[in-house]
Amino acid sequence: MKTFVPVDDAALISLVLAATKRIVFIAPGLTLVVAQALGQRIKEMDELDITVVLDPDEEVCRIGYGELAALEVLQKLAGDEGCSLRSQPGLRVGVLLSDDNTMVWSPTPRSPACASPANSTGSSPGEADPRCAFPTTAPS
Repeated sequence: MKTFVPVDDAALISLVLAATKRIVFIAPGLTLVVAQALGQRIKEMDELDITVVLDPDEEVCRIGYGELAALEVLQKLAGDEGCSLRSQPGLRVGVLLSDDNTMVWSPTPRSPACASPANSTGSSPGEADPRCAFPTTAPS
C-alpha cells in the first residue's frame, strides 16, 4: 500500500472488500455505497472481526459528513446480523483498518442532503433532519 493516496468511496470500498480477518471503520459518517459494502461484510461476521464507530449526532448529516440513507441501511443490516454500531460524539477523523492495512483521513463535508428544504420530516429549511441520528450503544 502506498503512503499517500486519495481517499474516496472507491478506496474505502476496496479496502473493506479486501479484508479477510478484520475491519475497523471509524468516521463521523459514511455514504450509502460505503455502508452497503460494510453491510455486505457484516453478513460475514463469522469469518471477520468487524467494528464500526460513527458520530451519532444529527449534525453529521447536516454538515455533510454522512448520508441519512447510509445510516439507515447500516443500522438495519447490523441489527439483522446482531452487530452493534458504536458511537463517538464529535468524531471528525476517518480511520479504516483492513487486516494489516491502515487508512487515515480527514473527512471532507459533502453537499448536505439532510438539511435540504424538502426534507421529509417537515422541519424548516436549513434545519437538520432528526432521523440522521442513530441509537447509541455503549462500547463493549
